[in-house]
Amino acid sequence: WPGEASDGQIEHHGEEVGYVLEGQLELMLGDDIYLIGPGDAFTFSSQVPHGYRNVGEVVAKVLWVNSPATF
Repeated sequence: WPGEASDGQIEHHGEEVGYVLEGQLELMLGDDIYLIGPGDAFTFSSQVPHGYRNVGEVVAKVLWVNSPATF
């Protein structure tokens, strides 16, 4: 939802990759912040502290994959 965010930054073992389908996010990787939107893709080591925030006016939809699975 607009304005929603992760609960700070987390780090864990693995890799992550994602593709933004709708909306806009701030993707925080350590001290770096990236504004990403529809059509943007990302990948990073899960050992980098990371988090996100929906900065758009609509629900953000992101195909986000962790390996190994963290659920």
